[in-house]
Formats: sequence, structure tokens, C-alpha cells
Amino acid sequence: MTDGALQLLFSDLLDTIDHKKKFQVTAVFYQTKSIRHTIQLKHKHIRIKIAHSFREAPEHIIKILGLILYSKLFRFKIDTQTRRTYRQYVDDTVLPNHITPARKPSKNYRAQGNYYNLDHIFDVINQFYFQSQLKKPFLGWSLHKSYTRLGFYAEDKNLLVISRIFDSPRVPGNVVEYMMYHEMLHIAMPSKTLNGRRRIHPPEFKKMDKAFPDYDEIQKWIKKNRIRL
Repeated sequence: MTDGALQLLFSDLLDTIDHKKKFQVTAVFYQTKSIRHTIQLKHKHIRIKIAHSFREAPEHIIKILGLILYSKLFRFKIDTQTRRTYRQYVDDTVLPNHITPARKPSKNYRAQGNYYNLDHIFDVINQFYFQSQLKKPFLGWSLHKSYTRLGFYAEDKNLLVISRIFDSPRVPGNVVEYMMYHEMLHIAMPSKTLNGRRRIHPPEFKKMDKAFPDYDEIQKWIKKNRIRL
């Protein structure tokens, strides 16, 4: 689709939306490493930028994308199935052909903490629970204390981070081991997309997570003590 055809499509689509004011519409495809679209309204001029990876998308997908963008701008609701249709196209067609440059993690991350060594803990958990099958990512304690995001695995950076609040002699070893185990499950069981919805913790993930020894006691300990760390 050309930029001219894109602009005409978005202009016609805007005419079908019930509003009182008339707007000038400018719409173009633009080069970007991400799959990101933007819409802005300034002085009755709507400017829309669509990621170039959608240039070959079917017209009905572009229309759905237009509805999604206009719904954000004019604050109206669109049905769930419409959003799922768009999400399914992205998952099935755009993402498989989208190459994202590997992002390097910050050099400030360190696996060796003041009390616990994440490299050692990874090796123990990998051997005991995963038969040493998981490839070790870049490991590090969080750069700042986090009491809400207790850990994460960033696949794009190949980075596994545990909140530094757990790097303390007051924290039982099995709590740190569980935190590592949980994030390693994300490596062993990557997120899945079902019916257009991304599932980070599917049922099989939760089952494996709860299979960790003393799971209930560890959860109670974290809930009771993390704010005090």
C-alpha cells in the first residue's frame, strides 16, 4: 500500500466515526525497528505514522488498525474480537518476519551480590530441576531495590534479574532459589499466544511453579517480609 492510499483509507475511515469536528488527516508509513504506530491531534490536524512492516498488510487489517488508533484518540470502545483479529495478524504474519536487533544488557548488572551469587544459584537450580539443559543468560541483581518487580527474564536481552532486596543474610536461601527457579521457568517455558492473547503464566507454568519445595511457605514469607528488606 502506498502512502497516498494509506492516507485516503484513514481519511475515509474517519468519516465513518461519529464526531462533530472536521479534521485534516496525514498518514504515512515510516521506517522503525519496532512495531509501533502513532497518532497525534494538533490544531485539527491528525498525524498518523504506521510501521513500515505493515505496508503489505491486507486492507481490512489496516482498517482495524485505524479503528484502534482512532479509539485511543477519541476515547471510544471497540469490540474484543476486532482487537484479537489485529493481534492474531501481528503474531502470525508480522512478528515471524520482524527482526529485532539483539539488545545488550547494562554492564552495571552483577551476578555476585553482597551475600548471594546468582551464577552459583543458577547452576544448582539448572542441574537439579532442569537437568542442566538451560543455557545460562546474563545474570544480575537489580540495579535498584524493587519491592514490586521481584524478578524478570528479558528474552530480547537474554537477561535474568532478581531484585536486590533478596541479597541479604536475612533472606532464607530457599527464597532466593525459588526466585531464580521462577525466572528460569520463563526460559524453559516461553510465553504463548492463544486467541490473540499473550499468556506469560499458562496453566502448565503455574503447575511447575507451585511444584517447588515449600512453595506455600515461601510465598507467605515473601508477602510478610519483602517490605522490610
